[in-house]
Amino acid sequence: MFFNKKTKELKKEIANLIAVNKEYEEKCEYYQEKYLQIKTEYVEALKRNESFNNAFRESFSELSSKLISVEITLSKLEEKSKEFSKADILVKRFQEIENDLIRLSREITRLSTFLEKHTDFNKQTSTYQANLERSYKMFK
Repeated sequence: MFFNKKTKELKKEIANLIAVNKEYEEKCEYYQEKYLQIKTEYVEALKRNESFNNAFRESFSELSSKLISVEITLSKLEEKSKEFSKADILVKRFQEIENDLIRLSREITRLSTFLEKHTDFNKQTSTYQANLERSYKMFK
């Protein structure tokens, strides 16, 4: 009887252990499936990441070459800007010279008028002097 009781208890315990073992096996299968699903998703994510990295590298390379092109164009534009600045300075200087020439032309005109008046005055003075000399000779 003692053995029967112990055997029953052992059988119960074995049945419990078998149930627990079965439950653990089911959980193990579930987690293995989850592990495979996560591993598959991880591999797919790695592939997508690699594709993204490749696309990024290509885009970066393309942008880098475009940036170099823009820098070259900017450098050329800066040179042209300097040339335009030089041209602008030359135009301003030319305008200053033109204004100086206009002032000089006015001054020459003024001096020419003065010279003409002075020449006329000299002629009149010479004529007056010649008339005075004739008059003086007549009275002598």
